[in-house]
Amino acid sequence: MTCIPCRILERIIRDKLFHYLKIENLLDESQFGFLPGRSTTLQLLQCLNDWTLSLESGVPSDVILIDYAKAFDSVSHKKLVAKLSGFGIGGNLLLWLTDFLSGRSQRVYINGDVSDAKPVTSGVPQGSVIGPLLFLLYMSDLQVANHDVKLPKFADDVELYRAIDNTVAHSELSSALNHLISWSDNWQLPIAVSKCSAFHIGTKNPQLNYTIMGELLPHVSEVKNLGIWFSSSLKCASHCNHIVKTARQRMAMIKRSFLSDDRRTLFWAFCVFVRPILEYACPVWSPHLAKDIDLIESVQRSFTKFLSGLKDKTYSERLRILNADSLELRRLKYDLVLTYSLLHNLYNVDYGQFFTVRTGSKTRGHPLKLVIQSVKRDCRKFYFSNRVAVIWNSLPGDVVMAPSVASFKKKLKQQNLVKHVRWA
Repeated sequence: MTCIPCRILERIIRDKLFHYLKIENLLDESQFGFLPGRSTTLQLLQCLNDWTLSLESGVPSDVILIDYAKAFDSVSHKKLVAKLSGFGIGGNLLLWLTDFLSGRSQRVYINGDVSDAKPVTSGVPQGSVIGPLLFLLYMSDLQVANHDVKLPKFADDVELYRAIDNTVAHSELSSALNHLISWSDNWQLPIAVSKCSAFHIGTKNPQLNYTIMGELLPHVSEVKNLGIWFSSSLKCASHCNHIVKTARQRMAMIKRSFLSDDRRTLFWAFCVFVRPILEYACPVWSPHLAKDIDLIESVQRSFTKFLSGLKDKTYSERLRILNADSLELRRLKYDLVLTYSLLHNLYNVDYGQFFTVRTGSKTRGHPLKLVIQSVKRDCRKFYFSNRVAVIWNSLPGDVVMAPSVASFKKKLKQQNLVKHVRWA
């Protein structure tokens, strides 16, 4: 922890440094962590877009998930300074950053006994303002030469994936993995091999082997990636089951912990402590099967029925009294707000990888109508950009062309979206 003047200085330097990196186009396009307009939701949507497109073509994919051991603490100061110099950072700024990293020490405190101070020769200072950006610059040259192999990164969470349509594809993915291992060794970032795995997507996946430092990676059919559970079929049922279980545990804690029976207070606690579990990154996994939709909704239905004076009311009546939307309707609004933000370039991501905007004189209504893709597989049919297209196209022009997100949300409340959901 540092003093307030130091943190203000860090913020000024970080903002100026970020502006320079953006102007000079030096930021890593595959990196999503600690960058404005590049969230976990957007990274997962990009990955899921590639995976579902491959399955739509009848081609499975392999994903190798890499786990670094204490990555932030392992950054070599000397090598980080060398990389900063390679980015064109020099003069007093480079000297300041060097001094910021050096001269640090640490102690161990156990039961009143304190060890001798030891110098800290590696790692970016955690809890600092500029530390995350320094780490991203250290990771920036971790790239793969083959364009068919993708390497998305979220801070130190790294994965490699490729469509596996022949033996050459497996060889290319293995080669990219070896390059990553070599890079990690050269830059002194140790890989926690025991926590790495190979995730195989598609029912006809050959489930080929991959190794790290002579150790065979375990094959997994289900994996948690940036907080979202994925199965080999890319169905959302597994994720729905996990989050509902966690949400119900949290809901039970609220019921035990609050002495007040004031329904506004209790529902506020539900919105703060439970609902985020059920809505995190929902554009990535939003369900389309009735059983999954009902399972998610059952959490809020159960809690609202528990509230004072609402037990004998219907779910719709309880929501109206609480001035709340169903979870299904909220997910739909999340989809539409994300679509608005992408099409209006409010995120640092090219919307063209998700949508194709209609062009030509035959377009009626608003100018941002989306092309609806013709697909066969459910994983592609109900992918974010496809499931939202019809509803987005039906919105009035003054809504989709709203001058801001706040204005769009306000106008969206006036639209009849109930016909698009099971629970209103």
